Amino acid sequence: MSIIGNLPDNLQNGTTADASQVMADLNFIVNQVNANAVPLGTLAAPSGTSMAFQQASAPAGWVAQTGTAFQDAFLRCNTPSNYSATGGSVNASTLFEGPITGDGHTLLIAEMPTHSHTDSGHGHGTNESPHSHGPGSGSAFYTNAAGSGNFGGGGTAINTVNSTAGAVTGLSIQTGNANIQNNGGGGAHSHTLTANCKYVDQIIATKS
Repeated sequence: MSIIGNLPDNLQNGTTADASQVMADLNFIVNQVNANAVPLGTLAAPSGTSMAFQQASAPAGWVAQTGTAFQDAFLRCNTPSNYSATGGSVNASTLFEGPITGDGHTLLIAEMPTHSHTDSGHGHGTNESPHSHGPGSGSAFYTNAAGSGNFGGGGTAINTVNSTAGAVTGLSIQTGNANIQNNGGGGAHSHTLTANCKYVDQIIATKS
C-alpha cells in the first residue's frame, strides 16, 4: 500500500513550474507523512489486530481485553478453519497450580488385589438318640426275662441268653456357618495433584 500516493502536480523536466505547484506537492507530502506516521512509543498495526503483550497495560493505541474469557486463560494455537476465539470454563491457574482432584472411583472386584479371609472359628453340635449295648455274640449273661432255660419262677426267674437286640446309633452333625471376617465400606476414592507450575502472565490487547 502506498504511503504518499499521487502528487497533485506532476512536475517534469523541461517545463517551468511556479512556487505554488512546488508548495502544493510539498504540503501534500507533509500531510501524508503526518497522517501515516507512528508516534514514538506506539506500535503500528491494522485496526482490530489482537496481540499478546507481557506487560500489565496495553501500549498506546491498543485496548486491553478485560472480559472473563481472557481472565486466567491459556493461549491456544489453531488453524483458521477451527478458530473459535475463546472457550472452556476451568481457570488456567487451577491446572497450573492445583490442587486438582480426580473423579471418585469405587473399586470393582476385578480391580481388587488378591487376598484371603480368615475364619474366626465355628463349631458343630451333635444330635444323638439314647441306646445301649450288651455282651457280644456268644457271650452269655443272666436275665430275668422268661424263657425255656428259666430257673425258678415268678419274679425270681433266671434265664441265660447269648445275644442282644441290635441298636442303631442316632448320632448326627448339626449344620454350622463359617464366621468369615471382612473389612471395608465400599466407598469411592480420588487422588489429588498439586502441580505448582511456573508461568509468565500476558494480556491480550486490540489495536484501536
